[in-house]
This record gives sequence, structure tokens and C-alpha cells, in this order.
Amino acid sequence: MASTGAAAPARLNSLIEVPYRTKLLIVGALTASMTVVTMNMTVMATSAQSIVADIGGFELFIWLFAAFSLTSSVVVPIVGKLTDIYGGKRVIILSLALFVVSSAVAGGMQSMPQLIAARAVQGIGSAGVMGSIWIIMAGLWPRSERAKWLGAITAGFTLSGVLGPIVGGLIADNASWRWVFWINVPAGGGALALLWYWYPNVLIKWREAKFDFAGALMLCVAASALLYAVTVGGKTYPWASPQIAALFVASAVATILFIVIERRAADPVLPLHMFRERIFAGGITASLSVTTTFSVVVVFLPLLVQGVRGGSATEASFPLMSMAAGVAIGANLAGQTLSRFGYAREMAVGGLLVAGAGLAWLGNMPIDAPAGQIFAVTLVMGIGMSFSFTTLHIPVQNAMPDELLGVVTSALQFFRTFGMVIGAVGLGALLLAQLGSFEAKGPSAHFADPEVLVSADRLEGIEQEFLDDPNLGAAAFEMELAAARGRMAAPLGTVFWVAAGICVFGAGVAAFAFSGRKREDE
Repeated sequence: MASTGAAAPARLNSLIEVPYRTKLLIVGALTASMTVVTMNMTVMATSAQSIVADIGGFELFIWLFAAFSLTSSVVVPIVGKLTDIYGGKRVIILSLALFVVSSAVAGGMQSMPQLIAARAVQGIGSAGVMGSIWIIMAGLWPRSERAKWLGAITAGFTLSGVLGPIVGGLIADNASWRWVFWINVPAGGGALALLWYWYPNVLIKWREAKFDFAGALMLCVAASALLYAVTVGGKTYPWASPQIAALFVASAVATILFIVIERRAADPVLPLHMFRERIFAGGITASLSVTTTFSVVVVFLPLLVQGVRGGSATEASFPLMSMAAGVAIGANLAGQTLSRFGYAREMAVGGLLVAGAGLAWLGNMPIDAPAGQIFAVTLVMGIGMSFSFTTLHIPVQNAMPDELLGVVTSALQFFRTFGMVIGAVGLGALLLAQLGSFEAKGPSAHFADPEVLVSADRLEGIEQEFLDDPNLGAAAFEMELAAARGRMAAPLGTVFWVAAGICVFGAGVAAFAFSGRKREDE
């Protein structure tokens, strides 16, 4: 082994033994892998329209997102267990290879069903890469330094996610949509080569462990049935339909079977005894409030800017960019603070309360509030959310045995993903329930569909109808438009206030989870 750390060691007992310079190279390779995968998660937002225009399948296009989310969500806990058994190098290299191959295949698809199938496979590869990265990052550094490096990679994760829609838009405007996928081949291939060369071979201490296939199967069934139900509920099928009821029943039965299997398994995929640890159970519960907050801002803030304030799609992206900047700043600040001084409980509770205060402000925000105020609030909310995310991650990892590092990290990701999905769907249902109570009559019927308020083309068409009608005119159009925006403002305000209450609940859970812990244990 070269003393300079210029090459990866042949065999080590632990990643912590890797020379510092080689660690930095590994972090660089992990960051490159994360950037490729993270941008792919969000790049579809601005390229889906081009895909539909080329190969059709508008009625199925939502599954470009849903198929990826479903497979990536249910695979995450399995990734953690595989990493604990077989090591991070094997799992991340195989996962990244699967992601690259599926990206190449996706770019050549000629129909929407084919592309959806390729996206589902992409989701499996993505889950393997992202799940492994957080586990490997924790294994590279001593417990006292994990927070600092988690903050750095969280900032990169957030910024690459924001860049995704921008890159997707550039590709869609200047090249074929197929390059949205094909660009992953050279980028992912380069990251794969870096990992192959720089990632050292580490002795796996838990080879005797056997994979819990029955538990993994039941977990997949339970998670996928629930996620599928909340994805199609109220859209493809009514919430009270037999199909949705059957999915919920299937998820409940699979969950019960999963618990029974895990209690008897010699080496369970998700050890249930971890939930008896207050820091683990409380950390996961509080984390749900963080991801719910994040999903509320990402999903409903653009609707507030476009539907209530009358802004454009570009203007709606500015507050999200401001929040992303806050997350990047807060992640680095929280990582450095936690690494040097501790204060996990204070930062977790304070971050959630700050995010809750920001949501409450959005819920009561005047329609004509200056854009600068929205940018400032979302910036501070981003800092608060990243404080809570970081401090509800590292202490939970540090509190559990090293041989469970993969399982613990994946469990955190798994439940956070559920928090995002369930939060967006649940609060979306609350919004639609309030909007559905309005009975449109007369000229107001033009605005009965809330989607009108976020479609410039449809608004232009309605305005022309008002102008062509001698009994209506421009003044009536402006009056009805203002009334429609007001009708959307109140339900959105309720959504933000409910999310603020979830933050307060999460802060209380975090305070309880960290109570009695010594600062040096954080």
C-alpha cells in the first residue's frame, strides 16, 4: 500500500483505516454517483412533455414518476441489509451498473409502457446507489466526524436535485429527450470506474449472515401495495372503490406477516428490536415530520405562487431554489456544529420549530406579499429542515451497533420516503376536499376546475370568452379570477397550517427522543 494513499488498499478491516487522501477520492466518486442519480430523479419534471409528444401515452405519463418512486422506495431497506452482509462496494457497483444499463435501455424505448418498465428498473438501481452512499459515508469516518461529512454530501444532494429540472429543460429544448437517459451512460460509467478503482476491498465480518428472503418479500408487498394505493387513489380509482380497499387490506396483511416473520427470523431484514430504542423510534418518527414538511413545500408552494399569486412556472421555481440554498447552507452548518459541539437535541427541535413557523407564515401570507419575503422565509425554512435532517440522522446511526449500520441507515431513508409520499397525498386530499365543496354557478363555472389557475393557455382562452360576451367583459373576468384565487388561497392556507402542526409534533418527539442523552454520544 502506498504511503501517499494514491491507490486503494488491497484489504482492510474497516473503511475507517483508509488513508485520508483516498477517503477524499472515494467521497468524490460517491458524489459523482449521487449527482448522476439525483439529477435523474428530478430531470423528468421538465422533459416529460417532450416524451409524450414523441411516443404518446399521455394517460400513462404519470407512471414515469410513479414506477420509479415505487421500486426505489420498496428496495431501500433491502439495500441496507445487503450492504451489511456483502459490503458497500459490491452493492453500489452492481446498483450503479444496473442504473447505467437501464438508462441506456430507457433512451431507446419506443412506447410509453416500455419506458415505464425501464424507469421501474432504474428505480431499483437508484435505490441501491443512494442507499449505499449514505451507508458508506457513515462507514468512512469515525462517529465524531460523520456529521461534518453528511452535511457536505447533503448539500450536494440538494443542489444536484435542483439542477435536474434545469438540465432536463435544456436537453428538451436543444436535443432529443432520449439524451435525458443517455447522458447517464458516460456520467454513470465514469463514476463506476472511479468507484471500482478507488474503493478498497474491506473484510466483511458478518459473512455468516443469511438474507431474510421471506421478510424482504413481505416488506416489498406491504410497501408497494400501500404506495400504489395512495398513488392511484382519487385519480385512477375512487378512494372508496374495491380496488383501493383491496390494496389497503393487502398492505395490512403483508405487514402483519412481515412482523411475524421478522420475530422468528435468525437474521431479519429489519430487526424489530431496534424500535425499542427510544432514539431510533423517536428519530424515525420525528424524521417523518421533516420529510412531510419538505414535500408540502415542494408540492404546494408552486401552487401558491402560480394559482394564488398568478406567477409563472419560472417564478414558482425561485422559492424552491431559495429553499435549496438554505438546505445547502444549513446542512454544512449543522454538520460542523454537531461534529464539534453536539447540541443534536437543540438543533433538531429548533430546526423543526423554525420550519413550522415558516409554514405558518405561508399559511397566513397575504396574496400580495413581496416576493423577497417568500424567498427569505423559504431560505430560513431550508436551513431549519437541514438542521433537523442532519441531527435526526447521525445520532441515530451512532446510537446503534456498527453491524446494523446499513439496516439503520436504510430504515431512516425508507420511512422518510414514506413520509414524503403520504404527506403529499394526505394533504393533497385535504386540499381537494376543501376545493370540491365550492359549487360553481354562472360566470364562476369557468373557474370550477382549479387547474385553470396554473395554466396560462386556459386562462387566456377563458379571458377571451369573457371579452367576447357583451354581458361579461374584462372587469368581470378580473373579478372572477380574483375570487377563484381567493377560493384556492384558504384551502392552501389550511394545508400549510396542518403541516406546521406536524412540525410542532415532530419537535416534541425529537425532544423526547434525545432526552437523557449525553452530548458526547451525539
